[in-house]
Amino acid sequence: MFSRRQVAEGTKGRPEIVPTLPLAGGLLASAALIFTESDLGSRAGLVLAMICVGGLGATYVKRFVDTENDPLEWPGPKAWPGFGVFASWMAFLAATQSFASIQAPY
Repeated sequence: MFSRRQVAEGTKGRPEIVPTLPLAGGLLASAALIFTESDLGSRAGLVLAMICVGGLGATYVKRFVDTENDPLEWPGPKAWPGFGVFASWMAFLAATQSFASIQAPY
């Protein structure tokens, strides 16, 4: 698995802490809002989750595109950013489906 420590500084596709930490904090805040179980809190939490997961997905897409492929490494340097894109997309879909079910419960 490639992490910030394993990728040399200045290498394209290196994970960045600056955009990731605020977005991860936003996800924690969205979970706290959702768990308030209030109507407004749940809606605000799901919207915040969609925004943060979308931002994280964008950072993973950028890393995936910027990372150079190395055919000698398995699973390869693009595996972790590729999984991040997939996981972000699934989380975004879950948040949008949850928001839609709250909007029209029946």
